[in-house]
Amino acid sequence: MPTYVDGRRLMGMTRLIPLGTLAAGAGTPTVTTTEEIAIYEGNYATTAVVKASGCIFALPYDDFTVTWFNDDANNTDTVTVKIWVTNAHNPPAMPTTISSANMKNAGFSQLGADVTVAQSTSEAVQWTGKYNWIVISAVGSGSATDQEAFLRMSNSV
Repeated sequence: MPTYVDGRRLMGMTRLIPLGTLAAGAGTPTVTTTEEIAIYEGNYATTAVVKASGCIFALPYDDFTVTWFNDDANNTDTVTVKIWVTNAHNPPAMPTTISSANMKNAGFSQLGADVTVAQSTSEAVQWTGKYNWIVISAVGSGSATDQEAFLRMSNSV
């Protein structure tokens, strides 16, 4: 049975990148009040490495979906997810501190608005386009535990 995305048959490649090891949670899927890169390539153990290498190479994909599940059952913490894109030839140097102003100064544009994921709910954002680099960052209203998320990239051609 073929797979369809937005009514179009998926004929190309698909890639799934899961939620990374969040530095704030010391290896557990916890988002705190410090914004950090949440979905990234590789397996990094420290924020310093994540910040230096947090760009995801997005070519040749043109259909993207970020899905986030906030299963913070013990608290009422929300998570705010931001999607950043750039068409720079090389990945821009990541700022030392992840913030909207710093990401814009590094050459990224925020794709859409902030996505707020309430406790025990999920949200998905889907978009199409051609981008060289994507960064997904997240920040919590408190210590939001038990997070699940992934970025799905596909090419329908």
